Parts: sequence; structure tokens; C-alpha cells
Amino acid sequence: MKGHTGKILKLDLTARKAEIIPTKKYEQWIGGLGMGTALFWDEVDKDYITDTSRISGFEPKNVLCIMPGILSGTIVPGNGRVDVCGIAPEGYPRPQFLHSNFGGHFGPMVKFAGYDGIVVTGKADKPVWVDIRDENVQIKDARHLWGLGFFDTEKQIWKEIAGKRRYGGWLDGTTQRSTILGIGPSGENLGRIACLVHGLDDGAGLGGFGGVFGSKNLKAISVIGTGSVEVARPKELLDVWQWAMKLKAGKPNRPRKGPALGATGEPKPSRSVSCFACTTLACQSKSVSSETGTVGTIGQCVERLFYVAEDTARHGKATGAEAAATQLVQDYTINACEAWDMLTWLETLYNRGLLGRGKHIDTDLDFTKLGTEEFVRDYLRKLAFREGIGNILAEGWARAAEKFGVLEEDLKSGELSAIHWGVGHQHWTNNIVWAYLSNFMARDCNAHDVTYGPTLDQTAERYAELAPPWHDPLMLDQSQTGVYSIHTARLVAWDSRFTSMKGSFPYCDFFHPDVFNEQTKDGKGISPEMEERFYAAVTGEALSWEKILEIGRKMWNLNRAILVLHGRHRNEEYFPPFPPYTSYVYEHEEGRPTLQSGSFGTRRDVDRAARKSFEFRTLPVMEYGTYKDGKWSYSTEPFPLEKAKHDEFKTLYYNLEGWDTQTGWPTRTTLVGCGLKQVADTLEKQGKHLKP
Repeated sequence: MKGHTGKILKLDLTARKAEIIPTKKYEQWIGGLGMGTALFWDEVDKDYITDTSRISGFEPKNVLCIMPGILSGTIVPGNGRVDVCGIAPEGYPRPQFLHSNFGGHFGPMVKFAGYDGIVVTGKADKPVWVDIRDENVQIKDARHLWGLGFFDTEKQIWKEIAGKRRYGGWLDGTTQRSTILGIGPSGENLGRIACLVHGLDDGAGLGGFGGVFGSKNLKAISVIGTGSVEVARPKELLDVWQWAMKLKAGKPNRPRKGPALGATGEPKPSRSVSCFACTTLACQSKSVSSETGTVGTIGQCVERLFYVAEDTARHGKATGAEAAATQLVQDYTINACEAWDMLTWLETLYNRGLLGRGKHIDTDLDFTKLGTEEFVRDYLRKLAFREGIGNILAEGWARAAEKFGVLEEDLKSGELSAIHWGVGHQHWTNNIVWAYLSNFMARDCNAHDVTYGPTLDQTAERYAELAPPWHDPLMLDQSQTGVYSIHTARLVAWDSRFTSMKGSFPYCDFFHPDVFNEQTKDGKGISPEMEERFYAAVTGEALSWEKILEIGRKMWNLNRAILVLHGRHRNEEYFPPFPPYTSYVYEHEEGRPTLQSGSFGTRRDVDRAARKSFEFRTLPVMEYGTYKDGKWSYSTEPFPLEKAKHDEFKTLYYNLEGWDTQTGWPTRTTLVGCGLKQVADTLEKQGKHLKP
């Protein structure tokens, strides 16, 4: 199939050898998330992933799949994402299979080197890095890189590849630098909250896959390719691109103002930076640290925000402390989302008199200096190197809370808002679909697929068009009764299919789906026509929207089958998903955050800002649609879920998906109907007896 290179690179680190897996067997999975999940299923030892309460995720048997998509390396907008999947150490109460992803240029470069993805197995006997230059793949000694931050690792690898030569002498046919994916000290020290970082400011944050790299003694993968991606209909692809750009062209972000990374003096200039083939936002900003000379970014999203409230509260404005935090969290390769939530939670422990020198939680982390650069450097260093309290915190905040003896108390109060299997934070504000979808996965789904148009009537009509086979306009009803209805179950099912496919093409959230568009005559977005036309132009094969979603359903069921092997059961799928199954999500008291309140950590930052008399800008609580007496209306009224009704909803949803309502497992009929008979057979062999 055009768009694919025909080869998948398998790296056996134990044997120190590279092998080729033909792509043809996996073409039905499209690429990215779908292909990575299928490869994981085939390559992993099933005994290893049956009942994951016995493992850490750091074993050599863990299989890590790093997968661009079928559109990667073409001019299709938003194709710069790369999916990473495997057993994730970060999840609580046990490791689980999940996926993370990152943007930048790594995925397209993998395709240019001639590969549709990379599968990493085994463990090297000493630190290594992998040097990929087209078909030439070498596993090299990385002992001299061990202990370095990611940015220094990146510079050192570039230097070793170039030698004394400059750009033109690096590799025949290109002056491009290698793209690098790697880890810093957090990954080396097997932090469960360690991420993978690429380039300036791109990272697969969720899951703890940086720790998986560390457990395999893998410091980095460097890729440079001189090939190209063959498309079926080049002229048609250009025509579709021009059509889409005319209707959906974005404006790059302006360079951000403020100090450069780690700066303590005058601000340095910055400029917008984008992922490969980006045509919309260029959502990063490049800058140079006046302190270290490191090229990095001012940051985008959580890595930039996680220390801004503390910095501003102390100084009245953002200073070099915020900027240093942004650089360090990337350089150490720490999940910035976890670092942010953990810090706000630790502050509450300090204020409650539980944390400090000689306290119940003994630490020399000095909260009287919170907001200073000195404090955040000490905090992140402890996390990365497992120093002092950092040895516990590096296990993730759910495990840390359990160790400190406050897990149940802080889950129930909302101080510990770890509702997505112990990873991520309550981030979805007024979006019940986000919450439910995360509940049925092993992570915060981070799916931005439900947006509102000019009116609620138009929004309901539009999503009815986009969601076959139901075409149900009441899917957007988030009223007190609507969130427990079959209508919401259908929207969750649609989103599970769409997000599975979005991660497989792949597509950036900022570009897909295009639901509403002011440039079109009727105001409707150019999805699904855009997705269908891009796919056809690249591959030469037609794939209807209905078929796209049906393949997404197949991916979703394979993912579910893996979770079933782990031991997943409907009795675990609550907020939070571990005992005592009671929390602020289900119980409401005056002043306590509820389902619609958004990230509790962010709320605490806002409260801190109010006390310190400055404004902390964050995402507002969004309006959502409710339907009553034949009319749509907006609401922002917060409400908690009711546990009994949540149980009823799960039964509705499982039945809709063709899953056993007693266990939450796919039935044999469902798996066979998705073309997954061998998967059903394997589940039976592993003792997971399916209903017919």
C-alpha cells in the first residue's frame, strides 16, 4: 500500500541486532496507534501481560512500539505525531497497556529512513544508543551519555555523527541533522513519571515510557533518512491540500514574550516552531538560554504552565524561575503534568503540617522558597535523581500518597485528583465524554473531539452526521439525565473509534476533526471529506468515513482485549478506579470541586493567584449543552456523578459495544466480528473465558 515503506524496524537490544518485520501483515491497522497495538500483541509474551499486578513494566519482556502513521512524511497537515505504546509503569494500582504520543519531526524522519515504525525489545547489558541512517542501523555504546540531560545528549550525538565535518558532510544526500528521541536522568533512574523527549519541546509524557527506555539501558534513538514517502496520486494530494488550506488555513503563533529558558538577565529573541507539515499553529517557540546556551523552547501547554503560578505569586510576574522550570522538566525528561499536580498536592501537605523537616513526611524540600528558581531546581532534581523524598515521588503521586498514608483521605477530598488510573489529572472540565472515555482506557484520553458550533441545534445536528450508525442528535445532551443515557454512550463509542483512527493516520488534535468552519458556505467543517480524500490520495485506496470508524472499533476492541489479559473488570471502572471507590467525583459538598470543575491543581493555582492579587489565566469552565422539553440550552452548573447511575451507564455502554455486561469484556462474537478470532482464542488460552 502506498504511504507505507514496507518495513518495520525491530531492535533486539539483548542480542544487539536489528531485524525487519514486513509491514504488509499489518497494513490493515493503518499505522500509528493501530499498527503499534497490533505489533505489541504479536511481539509480547502473553504470560508476561496476564495479570500485571505481578510486574513493574521495567522488565526486558516489555515491548515498546514507536510508530508514525501512513500519512507521516507527506504534505498532509498535522501528520507529525508519533504514537508510543507498551506496558506503562506509571499507572496505578498496576502497570497497564497504554499509548502516549509526541509531535515534531521524528516520525517523518523514520519514514524517510525507510521504516513504518520501530519495535524495541529486550535489554542491553550496558547503556546504548541506536544510530539509524537509512538502512544502516548500529547499536552503539552510550556509557559516556549516561547521566546527561536530554539536551546535552542531543548535542553530543549530533557531534558524534558529524565528527569534524559540518552540515554537508554528515550523510550523502542531506544536510539535515538527525532527529533524536531519548531520556534524561529521570528515565535512567527508572522514574515511573519519566517521559520520552524529542527535539526542542516534544515529548510522550504519559505512561512512564522514559523509565522503560532506562530499564532497557536505551539512552536514545537517532534517525536520519534520505528517502521519501511514495504517494499514489501526487497531483490529487496537492489538489486536496490546496482545497483544505483554503478552508482551514491557520495563523502561526506569534513569538512569545518573556525571558528565555533559564534566563536570569535580559530576554532573548524567540520564534515560532512547528511540527512537520504543520499548517495551523506552530505552537512552540524557540529560544536560547542565556544561562546555559541550550537551544530549547519557552514551552507549550503543561510544561510551560506547571510553575508559572508559584513564580508569579512570589514575584508578581513571571521570571526566570518559570522559564528554568520549563527547560529542566524537559531536560530531565519528567512528565510535566505529573510534576505540576504533584507539586500542588505537596503544597497542601506542607500547609496541613504533614510535610517538612522532622514532620510525618520528612523532607528538606523547603516550601518557604516556593516560587523561586532555587526551589524548582531542587524539586525537579529530587524527582529526576530519586534524591530524598524524590525516591518516593518518582513512583508517581498515587503510590507516594499510599506510602505517606494519605491516599484514601486525599482521594476522597479531591486533594489528590488522580482519577485516570493514577495518571494525569482531572483535566476535562465540562466534557463528560472525556471523563467516560478515560475511564474505559488506562489513561487520560486527552481527546479534543467534541466542540460546539454557533448554536446547540447546529452542534447536535453536526455530530449526528459524524457519528454513524446512530446519527443521534441527542448525543450532546449533558443534562443530569443525559449523561447516563444511551445517547451519551453512543458519543463515547463514536469518540473511541475516532480517537483510535486519529492516532493511526496520525492527525494532530489542532487540525482534526474539522467540525465547524467559518470559511464554508454552510458553516460546516470539512470533516469527514477531508480525511477520506487525504487517505485516498496518499494510498490510492478509498476508505469511507463509516469504514474508518469501523477500523477504529477493531482497534478499540484489541486494546480492550489487552486490558482484559491484565485483569481489567467492570468493578474497577470507577472514579478513581481503585478502592475505596468513593471520591469528590461522586460526593458533593459546598466548596468541593466536582465533575465539571476542571483540574483541581489548576483551580488551586487560581485560588493562590487571588490571594496574591494577580491574575492566573487558565481554561474557563466551559458551557455545555442540555436538552429538556424539546429545547437546547447552555449550562455551567457543576454536579457530581452518582455511583449507582454510573453503574447503570456502564451496563448501557458495554451492551452497545457488544461487551459482556457482567465483566466489561468483549464477547467472542464481538471479537470474531471485528476480525479478531485469534485474539479471542488467546484470551481463552490465558484463562479469560468469554461469553459467546
